[in-house]
Amino acid sequence: MITEIDKDLIVKAIGEVYGVSKAQLKGRRRTMDVAHARFSCFRYLYEEVGLSLTQIGAYFKRHHSDVLYGIRKIKELEEDSRVMAARARRVRKAIRELLNEE
Repeated sequence: MITEIDKDLIVKAIGEVYGVSKAQLKGRRRTMDVAHARFSCFRYLYEEVGLSLTQIGAYFKRHHSDVLYGIRKIKELEEDSRVMAARARRVRKAIRELLNEE
């Protein structure tokens, strides 16, 4: 079972890759960099950790449909852009390293 601390660490690692803070990720700002980082968090927490859309939405104070949109959007961006695909690989690597440190 993933804890609140684990979610915070994962969000922090993704934020570091994208260059945004955890506060920005959980905030209301919708600039492209922040939104893409937030969508990446949604995707990782959903696909790799197994949290529900509702759980992710509650953590980020978003509606579950916003989470679903973000997951679909980041997948589309990663398929269409080498830069985004490379960033996704860096996210996975950063999280693996973070989880191995514990």
